[in-house]
Amino acid sequence: EQGRVGAPLWQAAASFLPDTPVPTGIVAGMIDQALSSRVGVVVAGWCVQNRLTQVWLEDPDGRARSLKQAYWHDRADVLANGPALDMPSARVGFIADLKTAGPRVRLCGASRKGRFVLAETDTKMIGGSAKDVAAHLYKIPSARIDIVKRAHLVDLAHLTRLQRQLEANGTAPRIETTTYGVPATKPEISVIVPLYGRIDFVEHQLLAFVNDPDFRDRAELIYVLDDPRKETALRGHAPLWEQICGCPFRVAYTGRNSGFSTACNIGAEIAKADTLIFLNSDVFPKAPGWAAALKRDLDDNDGIGIVAPRLLFPDGGLQHAGMVPYWRPALNIWSNRHQYMGFDPALDPAKTLTEVPLVTGACVALRRRDFDAVGGWSRDYLLGDFEDSELCLAINKLGLSVAYDPTISLTHIERQSVPGIGEASFREYVTLLNAARFNRRWGRKLSEITA
Repeated sequence: EQGRVGAPLWQAAASFLPDTPVPTGIVAGMIDQALSSRVGVVVAGWCVQNRLTQVWLEDPDGRARSLKQAYWHDRADVLANGPALDMPSARVGFIADLKTAGPRVRLCGASRKGRFVLAETDTKMIGGSAKDVAAHLYKIPSARIDIVKRAHLVDLAHLTRLQRQLEANGTAPRIETTTYGVPATKPEISVIVPLYGRIDFVEHQLLAFVNDPDFRDRAELIYVLDDPRKETALRGHAPLWEQICGCPFRVAYTGRNSGFSTACNIGAEIAKADTLIFLNSDVFPKAPGWAAALKRDLDDNDGIGIVAPRLLFPDGGLQHAGMVPYWRPALNIWSNRHQYMGFDPALDPAKTLTEVPLVTGACVALRRRDFDAVGGWSRDYLLGDFEDSELCLAINKLGLSVAYDPTISLTHIERQSVPGIGEASFREYVTLLNAARFNRRWGRKLSEITA
């Protein structure tokens, strides 16, 4: 252990090695890019060496990191056009996460004759937010089939450190709450709707809610604007919408984009009721009484900790009837599958309140005490995905079950804010990163669920 690359004893021994030219015929390498954030550098390149040489990455202060800890992948271009060295396989490309940052990074090596520098380059700063950094990491090429392994070795390690530092150093979002109309003074239900990308659905929801006597009398409606680009427009439209629709509501203006989970948690902080319903802005009730019915499911069943309704596509087909984990062997990972998606609702075998492994966060109800007990929505997932599954499994860990009620139906237009997140391939990359994080935490539980 004391002799590993970067350890004090290794550093001391390496300092006595004389500088020497790069040995020919036994080692070669290159750094393609070095991307620097506030928590370190991600270095991508390639390296070929024989067993008599040792190679590592080094920052300007001489701190070294072994490439044994890097993610290695095929580089057919190096195999075809690289140096005339013995390459037993094309797996000579590396992507490595260095916890130290600096203006330059070196690919160094050592043989019996001394130490040498294979390559050296300036690092490139890649922005401050986790989304910005992820967008750059996603562009580093590697095999999609290997993305989970790479995520654990590089991407998630780097992004997790960044998220933790941003949380530790960041200021709490500015929360300015504006009330439109006269809401219920002692609501029994708080309906919390995060807004990102689009605000035009608000008017349609208000028109549906105002025709629901239970909703008007027993519920409060809270919108949390998670998109500062829409603040001026929402402030302009909100008073008019309340006058036209006659449905009171509150808006929490945060002045920043903090993500779905944080927006939901902010809504829960300012909510007054003991029953919380989290609702997407593109979900609309099919009939009055839906919110009261979800509350009744919780009130009448102490063993249920979280419940979701049936969601339908606009054409009437099933969108959500509970979710189940499913194994993706090509990626070696668990993911989520909506049961009976696209089927005629008549084919749904559930006719009454039914326990299921997981439910979607597009519309979900739970008691405040249970929500608080699990710490709310997890903020660890980048740009959404798997927070709802995490919430379900956290509630289940309290000894409470997850349920789906097919007698309550709403329409879900689905994923109307996703185009604002980026191109489809970047979205898939983020989903796989989140899946890798979710699997690391809950993989054993998911295996038990499906056994």
